Amino acid sequence: MFKLLYYRTLYSQSAASLTIGYLAAYIRQLGATAEISLLELGGMNNAQKVLRNTNPLDILIYKVNYQDYKEGCEILRAVKHFCPDRKVYLLGYFAEMNCAALGKKYDFIDGIIFHDGCYFIQKYLESNGDELCGGMFKKEPQNSFFYNDQVKNIPLSELPFPARDIEKLEKHSYINITKSVGCYGKCSFCHINLIHRNFSTRSVQSVVDEMCFCQKELGKKLFIFNDSAFWFSHKDDSMIDEFVDLLKKKKLRINFMIYLKCTPFIGKKRLQKLKEVGLCRVFIGIENISNRFLDEYHKKVLDYYEILMAFQELKISYHIGFILFHPHVTIPELRENIEFLFRLKKLFRIGIIVEKMRMLPRNNKDTSFSSNNEVDKAYDYNFDNQEVSMAFDLLCSFYKCIDVRNFENVCTSTLFLINLYQNEYGDENAAVFNLFINEVNEFNQYAYQFYCRLFNLVEEKASYSQIWSVIEKNQPDFIRYYYNFESLRGLVYDYIGHIDEDLCKMVFHGQRRLNIDE
Repeated sequence: MFKLLYYRTLYSQSAASLTIGYLAAYIRQLGATAEISLLELGGMNNAQKVLRNTNPLDILIYKVNYQDYKEGCEILRAVKHFCPDRKVYLLGYFAEMNCAALGKKYDFIDGIIFHDGCYFIQKYLESNGDELCGGMFKKEPQNSFFYNDQVKNIPLSELPFPARDIEKLEKHSYINITKSVGCYGKCSFCHINLIHRNFSTRSVQSVVDEMCFCQKELGKKLFIFNDSAFWFSHKDDSMIDEFVDLLKKKKLRINFMIYLKCTPFIGKKRLQKLKEVGLCRVFIGIENISNRFLDEYHKKVLDYYEILMAFQELKISYHIGFILFHPHVTIPELRENIEFLFRLKKLFRIGIIVEKMRMLPRNNKDTSFSSNNEVDKAYDYNFDNQEVSMAFDLLCSFYKCIDVRNFENVCTSTLFLINLYQNEYGDENAAVFNLFINEVNEFNQYAYQFYCRLFNLVEEKASYSQIWSVIEKNQPDFIRYYYNFESLRGLVYDYIGHIDEDLCKMVFHGQRRLNIDE
């Protein structure tokens, strides 16, 4: 039996892992047994869950995230202590990126599987465990590791629908789905190209059939497309038209979210068509508007204002990927990007203010990021500019007064809920909605003034104590906004809950692990 383990981390969206779902389905298709176990961070029964019904022949595959790898690996250490013959493997891009360091730090593991794990499973079953390929594996009896990173990607069209074991138990959860894997883009800060995934797709008919199954058999109403970009270029226009036509024919009452590149081919006409069949939110990668950043990190962004305004006009909620701090940023560039976020009224996204860009290793064998058994060195670098370094440290210290992730999630989820509700029921002028939106706008103005003041003081080389006095004066206001958003969010959920409780639960499910009463 294969036991597939993964965490659903504190601030992740609530949908179950597609990687695990596909791998479980593929294992079952090959005639083997696969059991999926969902772990919870800090859960006291996780080790018991893993050790239950222990069989030395079972193979454990743990999908790793940077938020949970320490806890997960300690569970595996306990498993190996009690069951030393049981094989344990790590899976996922984080494990692949940090395989050398993870192998040193957790020498009890038997290997790290690259890519989606399907080829590894195929060869493992064909050879009864004698042929290990598609990863980094332990060499016996030397207890060292060797690479056999030969991977034959199995086309997405040849894989069965992913196993939905977890989704069957969670009525109101989002659900992940994909029509493609890989990416045509070459952005250097993205892990997709780092792990060398070839682009692979499947038919639109297959996608819609799976959506029908998930809605009718599992009761799912909100789908998240995990494609790196749902719609790459004009070459995909016919695919979009076919997708819309099939959804109309099936008469599904659903909502879905997609990822898009910010490129000029995105037109209002097809966006409107997608909205008519359920498009409710777009994740779009802007990252940075500095030309120097875009050139250096191979990111292309064109006509972003026109595209973003189209979302607003069509009342399609949008969430932008953004990278404010990177190794070579300057204070004027920080100011330029803050101005951009201000105009979009996105300064409630505090998480992007206090987070560095990931500097990824060149490949999965690059040990420069993993010296001394240290894992995840992607953020362990200094800024070129001392003034930027000072500004970053001050902002991080400043925001310790609130739960940054909760602040951002409360704002994001509530605005999304309002947008979903208004698209479904109208009610454009509900007082409680206006209260929340006005608070967001007020905070946006306030935050902009604060950031400008801070950057000016840093640029003027004011003393640390002078700048900190400004910060201390502003902290109470940020705390006030934090609790105001919490309270107003409650009012919004109460208002909508009386009309459509399921809609609230669906959106709220992603906030379930934020210590907020349901």
